[in-house]
Amino acid sequence: MLIFEHSYYLYLLFLLIPIMLLYYSYLQWRKKAILRVGDSQLVQQLMQNFSQKQQNQQFGLFSFAYILLIIALANPQMGTKFEKVKQKGIDFIIALDISQSMMAEDLKPNRLERAKQLVGKLLDKLQGDRVGLVVFAGHAYLQVPLTTDYAAVKTTLKSITTDFAPMQGTAIAEAIQLSNEAFNKEDKKFKALLIISDGEDHEEEVEDAAEEIAGNGVKILTVGVGSQEGAQVPEYKEGIKVGAKLDENGEVVVSKMNAAMLAEIADIGNGRSFQFAGDVDEARLIIKELSGMEKKEFEDHVFTDYEDHFQWFLAAALMLIIIDSFYLAFWGEGKARSFFLRKKDEM
Repeated sequence: MLIFEHSYYLYLLFLLIPIMLLYYSYLQWRKKAILRVGDSQLVQQLMQNFSQKQQNQQFGLFSFAYILLIIALANPQMGTKFEKVKQKGIDFIIALDISQSMMAEDLKPNRLERAKQLVGKLLDKLQGDRVGLVVFAGHAYLQVPLTTDYAAVKTTLKSITTDFAPMQGTAIAEAIQLSNEAFNKEDKKFKALLIISDGEDHEEEVEDAAEEIAGNGVKILTVGVGSQEGAQVPEYKEGIKVGAKLDENGEVVVSKMNAAMLAEIADIGNGRSFQFAGDVDEARLIIKELSGMEKKEFEDHVFTDYEDHFQWFLAAALMLIIIDSFYLAFWGEGKARSFFLRKKDEM
């Protein structure tokens, strides 16, 4: 398995874009400058020691060396062993609401992004627990089965938008039922479900679903996203906000967080209900609640003994830099010709 120890260095690769644009702008400026001097062919004859082909090759070598250096900084590592590891923890499923109402902006930048930030913080704080991810709107979908690969969960989380759900709505009951199926039925404890939603569910099966999953030993926690005063639900077209969503009567849709229902679900599941409030660290409070649960021991397969491989990329980058410097100093097309002609005259 390949990972990067310092993956944040990879963002430096984006610097190649402005560098390439600057180089292209330079070529255009040089072309116009030559035309201002006179006939382009005559100017090229007077600039025999200059080769555009050589310059492009040198820029290509520089770009490739830059990419290799950034990869070396990020330090690619390869897991060389795949073995069973015993861990202690709980099975923890996060059910995330991705309905259109989660795009309301009473939490900045919007409810969904704040919810995703919360999940990211939770993943950073978890240790040894198996995590699953369910998303729901009109229907519920299991995105990540229970796993200890938090990186995989984070990767999936980043890509989640309201477009993941073809049918809109807030099917909390279905999300609870799907989560119940994803848990190990044999365990009557060691399980927790976190529902993150604005709570706008108009179905009647929620309480029944909560009672069923609680009967299987699952502790339910809820996080209310949004304000009880509510906010308009923005309307988007091709990724651009064009106004507010309207109902069938032409009235602006105002979405309000249903704290009472979320609190009732948590109460049925012998858990707690939280709400986004100011600068409160909700992730810490949730982790504290989970830490009080009894944990089980289980085996999981993980990659171990990661070996560094930055040296190969560093060596290749240095080699390209040496070739580029040598090419510039000695083997330029014009300079090489002058060198051989001079040697011939000396003989």
